[in-house]
Amino acid sequence: MVKWAVAILKKEDHILIGQLKERTMTMPNMTLYFPFTELKENESPRKAIKRIFEEDFNLDVEVDKLIDKYVPSENPKLTQYIYLVKYKGGSSAISKSMKDMTWIKPTQITKYLTNFMSKSFMEYLEHLEKGKEFEFY
Repeated sequence: MVKWAVAILKKEDHILIGQLKERTMTMPNMTLYFPFTELKENESPRKAIKRIFEEDFNLDVEVDKLIDKYVPSENPKLTQYIYLVKYKGGSSAISKSMKDMTWIKPTQITKYLTNFMSKSFMEYLEHLEKGKEFEFY
């Protein structure tokens, strides 16, 4: 079982997406992603997210809350823990794993990204953009 921690990084009214620097068989180079990392053995998703932003992005973040636990139907051996993450500080626009990073409005996401775009997830992003609380579960 492979486990990922996925971060919806929010800075003011925008979220961060980017393209992977290295292409893999399961991760096409042309697709944009939210920042993510594979969990190390005995590592919690929250710690993994803190680690990736400290080591890879040189950013200080606050891991806020779990938005969703997603298992793709095309890959049932993968579990993605999707968290809302708040930007606290740092100015690095450089990442070791991502390129072409951009800050977008949450409701613009379908222009860039189509993976795990369920109706309820889109509703969550709409509420996030408006600054409203929304319980995903």
